Amino acid sequence: MDLQSSVPHEQLVAAVKDIVPILDSSSYKGQSGKVGVMGGCREYTGAPFFAATSSLRMGCDLAYVFCTPAAAPVIKGYSPELIVLPDLIDTEESSKLLAEGSRSALTGLYHLGGDCWSEGDTYLTKRFNDNIRPWLERLSVLIIGPGLGSDAWVGRCMRKTVAAARELNLPLIIDGSGLNFVAETPEIVAGYSSCILTPNIAEFGRLAKAVGVELPGKIGVQWQQQSRELAAALGGPLLLSKGREDVITDGTQLLLVQADGSPRRCGGQGDVLTGTTAAFICWALAQRKQQQQEQQQQQQDAAASLTPLMLAAYGGCLTMRAAAALSYKQLGRSMLAEDMIKQLGDPVLQHAGLLPPDESEEEQAQTAKL
Repeated sequence: MDLQSSVPHEQLVAAVKDIVPILDSSSYKGQSGKVGVMGGCREYTGAPFFAATSSLRMGCDLAYVFCTPAAAPVIKGYSPELIVLPDLIDTEESSKLLAEGSRSALTGLYHLGGDCWSEGDTYLTKRFNDNIRPWLERLSVLIIGPGLGSDAWVGRCMRKTVAAARELNLPLIIDGSGLNFVAETPEIVAGYSSCILTPNIAEFGRLAKAVGVELPGKIGVQWQQQSRELAAALGGPLLLSKGREDVITDGTQLLLVQADGSPRRCGGQGDVLTGTTAAFICWALAQRKQQQQEQQQQQQDAAASLTPLMLAAYGGCLTMRAAAALSYKQLGRSMLAEDMIKQLGDPVLQHAGLLPPDESEEEQAQTAKL
């Protein structure tokens, strides 16, 4: 790839390493981050679990999953650690309400096909304001998209969520199915810099088409050469383009993540990435807030010009790749996303150079030299 990183890798590692919080007895629940994941439907329950659990394994304190009613029991069954909120209304749920004679509750719902309906939106808005928005006010960051599906009702709720997040200045990571809804209505994220879009190559193409960015030839990694142009056309969000090399850009500055990962491309790695990145967003914003409160002087190198979200995206990519590399080394082609999640935390941060090795490991290394 011909792209060049705006900041040297060594400076980036040092800056990201500085973000990782030190745990001590004065810490309290929630201080290391409260992560929300909007995703999970009847067909897809694993993706929101992977994203939420990855954030917890990284060290975040609480994780919430906003999903459809059909997905909730399954996701609850995966882990008692997750707070599961079955408040995403979908076509199946709306049909049940109608069948149960709840037309009055839906304030005159008339489904017109596609994602168009008339007065039923009143009910959707009320349900969102009563059941979802209050939880958003508690979060440090919200991931939208893992396992979200393509249901039109869910898409409408997703758009309401993005609008509410912007009002709250809540950082967003939009991935997977969420990117398809963004491609349909890119204006929902235009101008919002506290947002990271994480497309794979196919999703990159759909976003580019939506905002009028021409891409050369057939689908392939060469499309990433237009990452700056796509980010600029999107007009605000940070772009994290996933590939053999991850490209992170706001349309001006650009970072390349070239760390080793795994040749095994199992499903769920993108969901793990959203969880690791969410953790770094929590930590980076907390660090920036503390620096501002204490009027601390920041380091004076190229990394100092980067936003907290750019540093967080770089840290999330490094960590996910380290987890993939460790898992592949142990398991080879049988590696799965759940194996990567088990690696997260201090071992992976140490492998990525973002935490010093344990004292016991240092002693063991010294003993080995003798």
